[in-house]
Formats: sequence, structure tokens, C-alpha cells
Amino acid sequence: MPGISLDPMEATFKATGFNSNFDAMASSPYTEIGLQIRANLCVARGQGKAEGKPVKMELKGWFSSAKVGSFKQGEGAACEYKMEVIAMKLEVDGRELKEVDIDNHIWKVDGVDLLADFRKNLGIA
Repeated sequence: MPGISLDPMEATFKATGFNSNFDAMASSPYTEIGLQIRANLCVARGQGKAEGKPVKMELKGWFSSAKVGSFKQGEGAACEYKMEVIAMKLEVDGRELKEVDIDNHIWKVDGVDLLADFRKNLGIA
């Protein structure tokens, strides 16, 4: 197997409008945050029928940037927040597609643990 390295990840959240609770949470670069994001994935089937599938993403990290943009009368503020992500897990319709945890040397793709031997060799399995 070629050399494996887990690189740092980041997520950017953009909002049209200001949410004081989110801004307060995202304004401290010293606080580790866990976020869960849920969505409905619309999958097209035959004859134009659409079926909804649940999507869940869990992120762990801290916010390194919180820009509230400019405030103009009659317009929503364009806010942007950047999160430095150290762990993420993505599930679609109950199926775990991807899990990455940099601190714990975890990298799973479609349920296959790509770093099991690596952790075993380090004695942290």
C-alpha cells in the first residue's frame, strides 16, 4: 500500500443573514466544536419519481475565521465562517460512506478501515 497521510480538512459555512447564536459559537478559535448537519438527498427514480434519503454529516474542529460581512439596510448580511476540521463522518441512508479522524488515525471508506494495520503497528488499535 502506498504511503498514507491524512491532511487537515476545512469546511466553510456561508449564510445570508446573521445568526447571533452561531456567530457566538464560531467566534472563539480556542473552543472545539462538534456539529451535526442533516439533509434530505433527493434521488431520481424511473418515471420522474423522486425518493428522499437521509444524509447526516458530523464534524469536529474549531472555527478559525468568522466574517460577518457588511450590514446594509434591506439586505441580509453575507456571513462566512471557516472551520478547521479534525474529524468527520458522512452517512447516507444509514450507510457510512466516509469517516476521517486525524487525531485518532481513523480513515474508513464505505466501511473499510484503511488504517487498521497502521494503528496496530503503532500499538493504538
